[in-house]
Amino acid sequence: MTSRRDVGTENKERMYKNSNTTIVYICVAILLNTSSEKATVGVDFTFTCLTNVRFIFFKRDLTNECTIIGGYPNGTCDFAGSYNKSYEYYCNNSTGVYNLTLPSSFDIDTLHGSKWACAPALDAGQSESIQLYVNVPVTTVTITTVPTDKYPITIIPDENQTVTVNCKTDAARPSSQIQWYISGTNITGVATPQADVCKASCNGKVISSSELTYSGHIADNGNILYCTAININDQSVRSENKLIIIWYPPNDTPSIQQIPAGGIVRGNEIKLICLVTGGNPLATLTWDCDGTISNETTGTIASYSVTFVANMTSNNKICTCSASHVVMSYKPSISHQIIVYYEPIYYPIINQTPPGHIISGTNVILTCEILGGNPLAILSWNCTGVSRNNTSVNKASYSVEIVVNRTFNNMICACSATHYIPSFRPTVLHMLDVYFKPFLYHTIPYSPSNISATENKMLQITLAINANPKPTIQWTFKVDTGCNSIPLVSNTTTNGFLTLSSISIDKVRSSDFGEYTFTANNTVGIFFRRFEVIKEAALKQEMCACTEESTGIFVVGIVTLVVGLLSLSASVIFIARNSFRNKTIKSLKSDEYTGVQKENPAFEDEYNTIQSEIEPRQRQPQEQSSNTYEECERKTEANPYSNVNTMRSEAKHPQGHAIGINTYEECGRNFEAHAYDTLDK
Repeated sequence: MTSRRDVGTENKERMYKNSNTTIVYICVAILLNTSSEKATVGVDFTFTCLTNVRFIFFKRDLTNECTIIGGYPNGTCDFAGSYNKSYEYYCNNSTGVYNLTLPSSFDIDTLHGSKWACAPALDAGQSESIQLYVNVPVTTVTITTVPTDKYPITIIPDENQTVTVNCKTDAARPSSQIQWYISGTNITGVATPQADVCKASCNGKVISSSELTYSGHIADNGNILYCTAININDQSVRSENKLIIIWYPPNDTPSIQQIPAGGIVRGNEIKLICLVTGGNPLATLTWDCDGTISNETTGTIASYSVTFVANMTSNNKICTCSASHVVMSYKPSISHQIIVYYEPIYYPIINQTPPGHIISGTNVILTCEILGGNPLAILSWNCTGVSRNNTSVNKASYSVEIVVNRTFNNMICACSATHYIPSFRPTVLHMLDVYFKPFLYHTIPYSPSNISATENKMLQITLAINANPKPTIQWTFKVDTGCNSIPLVSNTTTNGFLTLSSISIDKVRSSDFGEYTFTANNTVGIFFRRFEVIKEAALKQEMCACTEESTGIFVVGIVTLVVGLLSLSASVIFIARNSFRNKTIKSLKSDEYTGVQKENPAFEDEYNTIQSEIEPRQRQPQEQSSNTYEECERKTEANPYSNVNTMRSEAKHPQGHAIGINTYEECGRNFEAHAYDTLDK
């Protein structure tokens, strides 16, 4: 209880007398105290009047609140007249204590500033007056952002944004002290107190406020901002919480992960994951890439994936991932190139240069090429020659250069391709088609150049040649010492590169003795061979001095017999045509012989006459004979015939003159020297 020293009325003892009574006046003391220095709304407040008299009253300003004429031991007061029943009273005569309590339920604020006193009823004096001061506690404090309230508080420090926040109390007495906090940390020092506001008839109750300008810090993200207000000890209030959201971009740019890593084989699935860590809020990612896009964001990592099946069109494809953010300055992007492994669409192809048929003795280049594929296929040759790599950007190319000869004909060259994809292992083949001039085939027995024959006996001249392409065969018989010859009908068959040809006379006559010529001609060159048929008696006279020649003739006979057996089927046909043969030999007209050839089913092509033009061709070096000779004043070979003695008879018939080192003239036509056949060929 607060005690105040009140100056009471001190009456000196006065006595007056009448006839029977003596009146004694006593000194009266009175004191008014309060339960606290200030009253507070919602809290009981008591006035206590201490006096030595029993008859008192409580006064508020000029109004008597109550008159007390006594009290009972239980504290009950005895009132005189009416009294304010909103108050509570306590009286004790024995102690001289009289209380008037303003209960907490009473709107004590209405009594703020009133003056209170207590006084004895029989005297004009009173206690010292007490002016009532009523505290009105602050009950609310409101936190808002200005100019408009927002929740949460969002701010972008990188863009120099600030937010103004205001804390304001309701009307209270006395004014309130406002404190600012971020998640328990007092930041009042950076706030600015505002002037109190007292509205009309506020009766001393004021609205307090404080303002905070907040620039934001990344560390404050997710924290709460609030304020408190207090105007009476131990009675503070707190505002609601304001969540702080700091918007800031990621520290890094996005990255792309490829699953599986590296190049991927066509037909397999590929997944690209674009991700970036940090930032608030997380960055938004977008793909510029065809495929299925999925959001795989978790925690603090923004992640978007795109999935698709790799194919040839996916190779070197550029997929771009772009990031965006509320912080507008953050707009990075990243690109990723797809590498797809795929095999070439087609198998290798082989190009030949020059194309078509190859002339023996020339060079040919085979180029194996294969388009497309990633990586390019690796090519290899299984072929004799000089290889070189001609691979370009999008084409694998490998060539081989070959110097061909007739032994290369039908040779197969193989080009093989290998690739990163193991299942792609093609091999393509190429056959060389080599053209070569006719040449004598030694494996099959053939007639010698000098043949003895007997009148009325059968004569057969035969030989075999190899050539590509198929040659034109012509047999002729020289009818005089000049250049007049007639073509003969032959039995000729061709199988592949081998040509067998023979002529037969069933009964030799004297006019059948002489020179027979065999010519095989194709686009590459010509093969030329003479046969001298001599009457047997004459041949014996010339060869009597040489037993070796007889032995040779015997061998020739044996060979002729073997050839005859091999050509049995042809012989049978020729016997059936005996009558045609006799007429043919006597005829000098080429058209008659041509007609016989066309009627003979054993011939595959028409034969050309000796007058047909011979096309010069390049010759293979190894096919050229060093044993050349000239007809018509020409040099003879070292071994042109099967025996030395026959050279004499050959020399008896000069037919022309030499026209060049490698050529000779025969009855108005030029021949290469090596085209003329010799026995050792």
